[in-house]
Amino acid sequence: MKRLKQWTAYRTYPDKETGKLRKVMISLIDSSFAHSDKPETWASFERAKAYADRYSQYYRGLAFSLSDGITFIDIDHAIKDGAIVSPEAKRLLELLSDTYTEKSVSGTGIHILLKGSLPSDAYRRNDRKGIEMYDNRRFRLHDG
Repeated sequence: MKRLKQWTAYRTYPDKETGKLRKVMISLIDSSFAHSDKPETWASFERAKAYADRYSQYYRGLAFSLSDGITFIDIDHAIKDGAIVSPEAKRLLELLSDTYTEKSVSGTGIHILLKGSLPSDAYRRNDRKGIEMYDNRRFRLHDG
């Protein structure tokens, strides 16, 4: 993924209505908003990392724009006290053991990245189970 020119920086801010942290992706080309469907707003990993490091007081980390056959699975509330507590997360990690896996930025979720694309009729979100899957038009956050 580091070889792909699909990176931006991101910053967070508290939503005034909900109090939740919102995330904003920033293009390193002109410091405007980056868009997950506009490759002209993305940069190389090296450029994104240097930018985020240089302006670390403003940026929380990097974001990777999904495209080019990389699928992202996000499992919310899967980790508690350092242990995997979600049965769905345990099952997916077992099935997809040869993929890249990381903790989410919150530290309570799991991200799984794998090579491939979702079928056009795939169910992309299950709020009851806290699972989302995307292969385009989304950003995947990366701390540091």
